[in-house]
Amino acid sequence: MTMSLEKENQGRAQLISFSSPALYAQPDVSAPWSEQELQAVPEEWREPLRSYGELFVNRWDIHAIQRRDGSYVCVRQPLTHEMLWRHILGEVSLGVYALDQESRGRWSAFDADDDGGWKGLISLSTQLAERSIPSYLEHSRRGGHLWLFMEDSLSGKTLRAFGRELLSWVNATVEIFPKSNQNKGGPGSLIRLPLGIHRRSRKRYPFVDSDGHTLGANVREQLKVLAEARRVPTGCVAEVLGEALSSAREATSVPARPASDGERTGVIERLKRIDLFTFISAYVELTPSGRGHCPFHDDEHMSFSVNREGNYWNCFAGCGGGDIINFWEKWRRISRREAIQELTCIDRSMSAPEAQ
Repeated sequence: MTMSLEKENQGRAQLISFSSPALYAQPDVSAPWSEQELQAVPEEWREPLRSYGELFVNRWDIHAIQRRDGSYVCVRQPLTHEMLWRHILGEVSLGVYALDQESRGRWSAFDADDDGGWKGLISLSTQLAERSIPSYLEHSRRGGHLWLFMEDSLSGKTLRAFGRELLSWVNATVEIFPKSNQNKGGPGSLIRLPLGIHRRSRKRYPFVDSDGHTLGANVREQLKVLAEARRVPTGCVAEVLGEALSSAREATSVPARPASDGERTGVIERLKRIDLFTFISAYVELTPSGRGHCPFHDDEHMSFSVNREGNYWNCFAGCGGGDIINFWEKWRRISRREAIQELTCIDRSMSAPEAQ
């Protein structure tokens, strides 16, 4: 008697391990999905796959499929949970895009292509753990990845500035994802979706701890770990960017004389020209009209607002308002002078030219 497709898939799922070879030829990416395929995900895998998709997928309108040579082709069709299931089974290998259509993302990743880079990522993961910043190490064909999952969706510009600052903590040559601040005329950079089978090596690569021990014996157990993955608080991102101050102070201390009134005015005017809606969106979830829950009190009524035309913020419940400097003073609980120093550093870091 022939097994039903669902029972057959359940049987295959029992065999999913990190030593499993690729079982299927590369699929025809232009072939339409049948109703039978769309209903093929076993019920007990649906919730883990949903969490898995929420964690890694920034855009669902398109997806990328890995070819046998390890390269990727963009498929301008929606990504589905059924596709994620096929990825887990090894029928297809997917790549995920680092930014969504609005150039925002919910994770930052580092890609090491050699043993030296991988050791650097392990060192970085250890340093992050010492500061209670969660990160996740994943082996890859030539080295490995380090993933940081964000509490909120952040701009590509913020993610890259955050990544560059973290990378300055270690001596390692690795790539930062996203690779650019924003998508320019295309879907942008992508990285291999974890837990599938690499088409070139025909192997799976697990998530591991800093000692190299796998976080679960098989894919099902790793999905459970990822379903409970800790996120990096948005406030923590702000603190790390603010600490870019250590190098900025060196740079700004080069002149032996104190800054003139004109120089200070120039710095402040430059900071006030930063788009406040974009900046605050990295720390406070705002509607397109600029409304949000005030981060400075227990707000149930979205009393916080950013005026996009005037480039200022205000809390209608009495927490104050003002420009970017006032916001950063209050957010970081520091003096105005310290806020200007930190914002100058953040602006310099986020304006740094990107590597070619």
